[in-house]
Amino acid sequence: RLAGGDLETRVEVGGPVEIAALGEAFNEMATSLETDAAERTRIEQMKDDFVLTVSHELRTPVTVVKGFAEILTAERKALSARQYEAASVISDSASQLQKLITDLLDLARSDAGKLRIEPGPTRVRALCLRVGKQMRPSFEAKGQKLTVSVEKKIPKVQADADRIGQVLANLLMNANKYAQEGAKVRLTASSAGDDVEFQVSDDGPGLGQEELDHVFERFWRAQSGETQAVGGTGLGLAIAKSLVELHGGSISAASVPGKGATFTFVLPIATQGTKRRRAARAAARP
Repeated sequence: RLAGGDLETRVEVGGPVEIAALGEAFNEMATSLETDAAERTRIEQMKDDFVLTVSHELRTPVTVVKGFAEILTAERKALSARQYEAASVISDSASQLQKLITDLLDLARSDAGKLRIEPGPTRVRALCLRVGKQMRPSFEAKGQKLTVSVEKKIPKVQADADRIGQVLANLLMNANKYAQEGAKVRLTASSAGDDVEFQVSDDGPGLGQEELDHVFERFWRAQSGETQAVGGTGLGLAIAKSLVELHGGSISAASVPGKGATFTFVLPIATQGTKRRRAARAAARP
């Protein structure tokens, strides 16, 4: 029972001296394990509370800094070239910090079971085209080609459009960062039984099997020389996984080194979504 995780189990001490001593030693070990487990739980809770609190406290001042930097960059004619460059750097850095804070808040809320979504019937084509339009400038800046392809008469999905848009943006951003200049990136959506399947694929450097095993872990980043030069926190894919699973869907990655990577996630169509999401929430309860 102890090996199965029941840390409250104890044995009755009695019998010959040797058996009694063995029973006492077992009970002492079980008590120590139970204490250690409780301490680990307490520390994990403190960590989650700390991240949540600090992220909340940082959000307002960072927003103020970004706001004033944008005001300065809007007055370009009144600034010297050096002043304008400095204001632009401040604005860009504040934007990066804002995203990091948002990501940390999402993860902390997910760990605490407080990450909320507001799902409803969502048009897949409109969602994919919107995200593709938002991301296209990033691809054009690297000379990459982004293609968006959505199956005709595709059914609606039961989803929080903003959150699934966040998932798609994270996957596209990942492809944009790791694929080389001139790479081809493709976003597709198609029917798959009671689900709709979304795929983001690229012809970049790809991932090895060991890297695929860890790709959805938070703060994890690929270790190859090509990818280490790419900035990032390693949170985007972990958040994407949390959001997809919160919708009652699933996400996976496949790759051949040197030939690119494909990230696939499925969401239930609108008529199936509510039932699947309730089942996912029930399974997540302790």
